[in-house]
Amino acid sequence: MLQALFPRGHATYERSPFVQDLEDFYAWLNAAEYSRQCARGHVFRLKRSLERMAPPEPTSIYTVAQLNKAFGADCTCVRRSMLYRATQRAYQKFLSSRKRLTAPSVNEPFATLRHRYRDELFELREALHALFAMAGVRDHEGRCPRVHDIRHAFAIEALRRWYVEEADVQINLPKLALYMGHVSIASTMYYLRWMPAVITQASERFERHCGSLVGGEPS
Repeated sequence: MLQALFPRGHATYERSPFVQDLEDFYAWLNAAEYSRQCARGHVFRLKRSLERMAPPEPTSIYTVAQLNKAFGADCTCVRRSMLYRATQRAYQKFLSSRKRLTAPSVNEPFATLRHRYRDELFELREALHALFAMAGVRDHEGRCPRVHDIRHAFAIEALRRWYVEEADVQINLPKLALYMGHVSIASTMYYLRWMPAVITQASERFERHCGSLVGGEPS
């Protein structure tokens, strides 16, 4: 079965102590109607991840913590991390269908929540990147927007809107900091200093209220 998936390198997979898991996982991916290319990537990443663990019996039972550690070792960049976490999620579904995945410990509720949040964040990044690529949304260097760019645009627009509406920006800054998850309001104030759209609105507001004090009656 693995020979059909890896015509040239199948011997490497067949010598793996996890060969039974790899073949069973591939069969499960086929039954779940994964594409051949997608299944090939999942099996490749599963082999690399599992071989960091002690060779198990074919029916070994895993914990989510074990898999997080094994699949997280190759997560050196966002793109690779998304791919390995996607393989981990598929493999956990495979294990669950065979009752080989233990439930998270009740002593680690926040760890479970943290991993779920991280996985969903990776999925969001992947989905947004695919959406922007399909829509042709790119900058002058051909790069698609990042999630951070969307956060940045939201913060700038919120500040610009407050200036236009004559709202008290200093009072509203802590609200924006809380919404964006900034530890300190100093991080939020960054948007006040360097962004042309915000600086323009702040300058116009200053001129409306204090222009006559600086240079006589405004023209």
